[in-house]
Amino acid sequence: MPDEKGHEKEREKEREKSHTWGKSNTLFWGVFFIGLGVLLLLSMAGAVTFSLGALIGAFFRLWPLWLIAAGLNILFGQTGRFGDLVGAVMGLAVVVIIFGAALTAPGAELQTETVAINRPAGEVRPDVYIDFDDYSGVVQAAGIERLLEANLEHRGDLQVDDNPEAVRIDAAGSASSGDWWNFIDLGLFEGDDDGAGKWEVRLSDTVRLGDLTLKVDDGTHTFDLRNLSISELTLEGDDPNITLSLSELVRDVRIKQDDGEISIQLPDLRDVAVRIDARLDDDGSMSVRTPGLEPARGDSREGTWETENYGDASIERRIYLNIEGGDVRVTID
Repeated sequence: MPDEKGHEKEREKEREKSHTWGKSNTLFWGVFFIGLGVLLLLSMAGAVTFSLGALIGAFFRLWPLWLIAAGLNILFGQTGRFGDLVGAVMGLAVVVIIFGAALTAPGAELQTETVAINRPAGEVRPDVYIDFDDYSGVVQAAGIERLLEANLEHRGDLQVDDNPEAVRIDAAGSASSGDWWNFIDLGLFEGDDDGAGKWEVRLSDTVRLGDLTLKVDDGTHTFDLRNLSISELTLEGDDPNITLSLSELVRDVRIKQDDGEISIQLPDLRDVAVRIDARLDDDGSMSVRTPGLEPARGDSREGTWETENYGDASIERRIYLNIEGGDVRVTID
């Protein structure tokens, strides 16, 4: 009999724990759905402005928040009224954080800004720096009177320095909005950056450029630099898809890529000597599909490719590749 009473007390305790656990979960989800419903009603009434897509996107982008909520519920969900309070507060906190993320999401309408920058005076070779952020872009030579003309679709602010000797156009994180909650985004739910906007940049084919720097974080890009005279081209990519067309007028090319894919199209090599110095990490790969461009030294991870006439030709061009991830293809145009 004593043993039976002891077992009965243990079962009663287990039932109480189960009841407390269930009540805490019920309070969490109850407060969460009530808060979510209130926000949607306010949005329908026009009291607050955010899109349903932004709300759903914030829900998934903040997925680690659900792990935190589950962990707190495990720690405090079986502690009576305190556990009930924790469940209610967590439900309200999750609603507030998701609401804030939805409000700051890049849901603003795309706007188009036209940029026109005059040529520098004298024989100055101007430097041009363009940071595309996550916007897709096209850069090409054009027969224009000015140094640069551009149509830039964007959300948020742009930084434009129209000094004709040192041009700088910077998206300033406007494509990804630089939201305060991005620190918790581990990148598993990237947005559709192809819809973030497109940049079209035209550079005069009669102005000899100094350094041209193109920085891209994502998106699809076409950089047709044929007919452009450039002292040094620097291309930095985080996770882009880039098609790069070069000519004998581009002296040195430096490319740093963390991920993504770059296709480099070289000019006819009969009149130009080319040398490629490449360093590839374990996650990077490169394929050279250009007849006449052969390995000179090193190996497939860190080596040099040269044309037979390098060192003797009147026109010589060098390409420096630092590939930390992704794929690079070198082909003849």
